[in-house]
Amino acid sequence: METEKDTTQEETVYFEDLDLSDEVLDALYDMRFEKCTPVQAKCIPPLLEGRDVIGIAQTGTGKTAAYLLPMLTLLRRESHPADAVNCLIMAPTRELARQIDQALQGFSYYLDINGVAVYGGNDGTRYEQERRSLSAGADIVLNGSTHEVNSFLSGSTAVTITGDFKSTVTGSAPAIIGNEVSITGKVDITSGNSLGIAASNKVSIKGDTKIEAKQTAISVNAGSVVLEGTKHELKSTETPGISCSGDITIKGTVIATARPQAINSAEGTVTIDGDVTATSTTAPAITAQTIKVKSGTWTLSGNPMAMYAESIVIPDTHEIVNP
Repeated sequence: METEKDTTQEETVYFEDLDLSDEVLDALYDMRFEKCTPVQAKCIPPLLEGRDVIGIAQTGTGKTAAYLLPMLTLLRRESHPADAVNCLIMAPTRELARQIDQALQGFSYYLDINGVAVYGGNDGTRYEQERRSLSAGADIVLNGSTHEVNSFLSGSTAVTITGDFKSTVTGSAPAIIGNEVSITGKVDITSGNSLGIAASNKVSIKGDTKIEAKQTAISVNAGSVVLEGTKHELKSTETPGISCSGDITIKGTVIATARPQAINSAEGTVTIDGDVTATSTTAPAITAQTIKVKSGTWTLSGNPMAMYAESIVIPDTHEIVNP
């Protein structure tokens, strides 16, 4: 029995057929780019729809444009804070970071989009320029070395972010490292291999918080954690959701899932003013020297107990559910 060979070829896709912004298309026209490579044709449409994409292709097949073009289009069309970092691009080497920066300059030629490249290995003048650009906020931050980003956000430096912060980290470094971390807006962090936020002394977040991390979502060596806003979702698959040696104060609804503790303050007080749903599979859901319940309904699931503390302060009108 004979079988026919599959002679089907991939259909040619032109950039002008995709839902890219006019400014991006004008830049592509100037650069004489007309046809998409296979990786571009497959990645650009779902990225424009806001979907997560992993693209794997050989060197020289246009992977950089596959994510830069939809990213620039979304920044052009959708509203975003003017004084915040709205996109972070991580490159494994300085050389690749420089190449991506050059491509970004070309693709964004007709767009009013601010970007800063952090290469590392520069003189003091360049370092100060990069530091100021990061502090002022940029639509796009291109990092060619996680060590250089940490040099900005660690040590005695206080990290202050005015506005919202959203980051997806695939490497082994936390999304933010600093002595003190202060964020005035919402926080949305996904960290596949590390912590969400790591600080030496203090973490303060004014807006809603959503952090999903392999290790601790928020870790403070000494000092305190203060979360405000209306809702805080914290998930950690291997270590406590929040870990702090000092006080932890949270206002708003808390949804925390972790292994072991959802919230852990070894030597301080945990104070929560709002509804709480906390789950831990191998330890108490909340552990602290003192636990203070201010308001709301708490639903806790821990092993072997829901809460562990030397002192627990609960109002007479409060309801705690231990499934």
